[in-house]
Amino acid sequence: MKFTTLRIYLFSLLFSLLLSFGLIGVSQSATVEEFNVAFVEANDLRKQARALKHEWRDTVKILRQAQKAAQAGDLDKAMQLVAKAKFQGEAAIFQANRELSLWKGRVVR
Repeated sequence: MKFTTLRIYLFSLLFSLLLSFGLIGVSQSATVEEFNVAFVEANDLRKQARALKHEWRDTVKILRQAQKAAQAGDLDKAMQLVAKAKFQGEAAIFQANRELSLWKGRVVR
């Protein structure tokens, strides 16, 4: 991976992390449609990470909490939880891809 690509990817991960913890916010309240789209994206990332055998432990729990918050009508909290789950999915995929090349350096010769 090129340095520029890595830097862009790390920036997007940092942005997602800040968004998920509410350190930067969205000026409008979320809609049900926005939640549904974000939820599907986060769940797809989780499934990709699972296919790579690198799914993080808490991602499913966070998605369930997001669904409960959305059903209770707290879409802002639901969107924050979905952003956190999406970050975890992206980070797990990044970790899996990184491990594909790094394991070779750990083999005793």
